[in-house]
This record gives sequence, C-alpha cells and structure tokens, in this order.
Amino acid sequence: MLDDGVGSLWLGSLGGIFRVSKAELRAIEERRQTAASWLQLDRSDGLLTRECTGGFQPAAWRAQDGELRFPTVNGVDRIRPEKLATNPVPPPVLIEEVRLNDRARIARDLHDDLGASLTEISMLAALAAEEHAPAEALREPLQQIAGKARTLVGALDEIVWAVNPRHASLASLADYLAAFATEFLASTGFALRLDVAHDLPPLPLNAERRHGLFLAVREALNNAVKHSGTREVWLRLRLDADCLLITIEDHGRGFDPAKKSGGDGLRNLCERLTDLGGECRIDSIDGAGTRVHFRLPLPPP
Repeated sequence: MLDDGVGSLWLGSLGGIFRVSKAELRAIEERRQTAASWLQLDRSDGLLTRECTGGFQPAAWRAQDGELRFPTVNGVDRIRPEKLATNPVPPPVLIEEVRLNDRARIARDLHDDLGASLTEISMLAALAAEEHAPAEALREPLQQIAGKARTLVGALDEIVWAVNPRHASLASLADYLAAFATEFLASTGFALRLDVAHDLPPLPLNAERRHGLFLAVREALNNAVKHSGTREVWLRLRLDADCLLITIEDHGRGFDPAKKSGGDGLRNLCERLTDLGGECRIDSIDGAGTRVHFRLPLPPP
C-alpha cells in the first residue's frame, strides 16, 4: 500500500490497482460516512495485466518524483497520481439484462467458505488472546490467522471480479486465471508454466461461466499440488474455432484411470463443466503425469 502524498492510498491486488481517499477513510472511522469511493484500474485503463502484486516486500514503490510503481507478471506499471483525471459525470445507464440468478448462485457458492473462514479466524484470535500464553504458543495461531485472512482477501477479490460487468470477457478470464495460478503455485513452492494465447478476441463471458471455469481451474491446480508428486504445473489456454480449451498439466506420478474409482473431486470437475454447457476430460498414465482438459463452447461476438 502506498501513500501518494496528495491525499490518497494506493493498493496493488490480483484485481488491478485501487485508489481510496484518506479523507473518506477518516470520515468512516469518525462515523461521518459509511462507505468510501474506490477507483479501480485494470487492463481497460492501460495496465499491463490485472495482477499487480509481486509477492515480495516492498510490493510497490513511490519514487522521489512521486511516481508510483507496481510490479506485475508482465513488467512494471507506473502511475502519476497528480495527472490522473476522473470524469465526475456519471455515464448513461442502459440495462440490457439483469443477471440476478448468476450473482445469487456465486454468493451461495462462496457463502459457506467465507463463513467457515471467519469462524476459524475468530476462534484462533480468541486462542491467541488468552492471558499468560507464551510467545512460542502464539506463533502458530497467529500464522493461521494470517493465512485465513489472505484466503478471505482472495475470495473477496474473486467475488468482485466475477460480478463486475467490466470483466465479462474472455481476455479478463485469461488474465485472472494466469494471475491466480501464478500466486497460488508460488505460495506452494511449485513452478508455473504458462501457455496462454495472446490477442484473444473480445468474446463475452457471463459471470456464471467465468466463475465456474475459475472454480474448475482452481480445483485442478489444487489436485496437481496435492497428488502429482512433482514441482511444476502447466496452464494452457487457447481457442479452437468457437470453443475455449483450458488444460492443466503435470508430469508427475499420474494414475491408472482403470484402477481409480473416481472420487468426488474428479466427478465434481466433470459435473461443473457439464453445468456450464462444456465438458471435462482427464487423461492420466500411471507414472507419466495427468492432463485435465476443459472444453467450453463460446457464443459469437
């Protein structure tokens, strides 16, 4: 987080770069208002990618001339706060379609995870607050609190991205999947290899399909981390005619499909893609790795 010296705080995230007024935050603290106005910058504003966290400290830097610099997987984004102009006139609104069902479904999917994480944080915090607890005994619950908090931040970013109509496109999905996979695998000590097509066409993708694909990719990556026995994973994304093809691949221990009964995880992947109108295929050879393929027909532009 950076103070730009002209009244605002700036934060890099998986969802782009955010700016908020310190005066508004102070007003919330003093209970003079209940919410702050955030400015979000992403690829549509000229950023190199939506993922604007480097994974290291410092995660951003303010130069002597006031320029703000944020590391990304594609380079460094630079911002001159004093030159950033905003349009105070609200744009005309034309409601073409209300996707309340999509948003309600996403909210239901995330509700249990968020609730469970908040409950765990509360219990861990209570444990850490016990009187006369030695410092060594506090270390583990505090580390767990920090981990749960990071999980919640990621889940909230996922919600914002999924329901934001600005991100209802194939390009936004590709950016978000690449950014998530980069951070998730780095946190587990795995190397990520990306093979993502460039210059993807501006094809629309609604909230339900983007969110469903994200959950499927996340589950496949998690399976690779837990079961592959290797330290490298590939994420491939490309178009084939009017279909989106996503592959998560590892060169680990694999398994023999004929001997595996198929647990809930593999079955859930297939059911999730079927619900989206696509299909999931899993190719694996015992001792030679696993490939999880997602295929989703896309609407015309």
